[in-house]
Amino acid sequence: RVDPGHLLVSFDVVSLFTNIPIEEALDLIVQKYHLRKDLVDLIKHCLNNTYFIYKDQRYKQIEGAPMGSPLSPVIANLFMEDLEERAIKSAEYKPEMWLRYVDDTFVIWTHGKEKLNGFLTHLNSIHHKIQFTMEIEENNKLPFLDVSIIKNRTGGLGYTVYRKPTHTDRYLHAESHHHPSQLNSVLKTLITRSERLTDNEHKTEEIEKVKKALQQNGFSDNNIKRALRPRHNRERTEEDKPVAKALLPYIKGTTDKISKVLKKHKIETVFNTDRKIGNILPSAKTKIPLEGQGVYQIPCGDCEKSYIGQTNRRVQTRREEHRNAVEKNQATSSLAQHAKNTGHKINFEETRIIANIEHKTKRIIREAIEIEKHTKNLNTRDDTQRLPIAWKPILANKIIRARRNASPSMTSDAPTSSEPRRKPVKENAKIIYKAAAEQVNTSSQRITRSRTKKT
Repeated sequence: RVDPGHLLVSFDVVSLFTNIPIEEALDLIVQKYHLRKDLVDLIKHCLNNTYFIYKDQRYKQIEGAPMGSPLSPVIANLFMEDLEERAIKSAEYKPEMWLRYVDDTFVIWTHGKEKLNGFLTHLNSIHHKIQFTMEIEENNKLPFLDVSIIKNRTGGLGYTVYRKPTHTDRYLHAESHHHPSQLNSVLKTLITRSERLTDNEHKTEEIEKVKKALQQNGFSDNNIKRALRPRHNRERTEEDKPVAKALLPYIKGTTDKISKVLKKHKIETVFNTDRKIGNILPSAKTKIPLEGQGVYQIPCGDCEKSYIGQTNRRVQTRREEHRNAVEKNQATSSLAQHAKNTGHKINFEETRIIANIEHKTKRIIREAIEIEKHTKNLNTRDDTQRLPIAWKPILANKIIRARRNASPSMTSDAPTSSEPRRKPVKENAKIIYKAAAEQVNTSSQRITRSRTKKT
């Protein structure tokens, strides 16, 4: 029961992860859990070897736990458990309730506002690196995480969804060009949140807010009513499970029909959006040589030939595998076979990334294009066969057009009387690369034009 004079308070740790004293935290863990030395050494290695790059300069984190590491929340929680235990035990006035989630703590305080400031000062005196901020209830309400906690007239605690003052109720619009399942997820997410984060007293009010927000975003009353109906989730049986998944760009009226056909063959369709704001914005991350996945080139140091390859891992990792194969005289690739047969030295330090490509099919096709482009390569015939046969006439047509554009005076492909008749020159490397790359990279543009026509 919460009396009218009791206060709802939340305490928040300022930048918890980056202020955790690692050595002290490790000492606590060893004392409390009696870990083996090898495990402690592994934890130290993970926490004391964190590096990052900013403006081409490498830095090492020397204090705190690294953000994003799965180990950091564990270390932070263990350290905070000890700190809060010491803080509450040594406090002159103790809270009625203390519930912490990582760096946020919900407190019921029964000693008045005057004593509350003293308790905050006491918390901040336990460790100079761990400092707390405090928020006190207003109008009998206190936001904590995503919930607004409310003091009832009966002395109990109620709760409902918390929205920041800057919240605009803008969600994915019902007329947006997305698959219906993605649009329905907006309905389900908001309604599920209102059901889980609202008590019975405030549920009707919250549902009305959700309805209004959905209507503002173009959703019909029928869609909203359907989403409000009780749902019974049926577990998939072995027979229901798909045998494969297909990733398709969503084009209304086209790929949804393809999905129905695939479903008959137990192939689940996953729709994606090929045009995103993130695709046109420059990456803020520093590009590290050989860090990404894609198509790469490794030259031979004793001849003009080079090896073209592709990988879905870091190119640096793949390069080291090639280096090990050459050093151990294992002919696991045409590159290692070349070194073994000729005794040539492979120039691994000159390895370069030709193109960073995450999409597997595009990466394989680009590899085949690059092999065609670089005539002096070490690759086998199997590598070039990955290029679709249907592309050959397209490439040939592109070559002819490019030659005409390069020579405006050329009005005919036929030789003059003074020029001997000769066979067409074999695929020019630059023209082939440009033509084939256009075919790979413009598929999304054709999809966009198709969408515009549909609209």
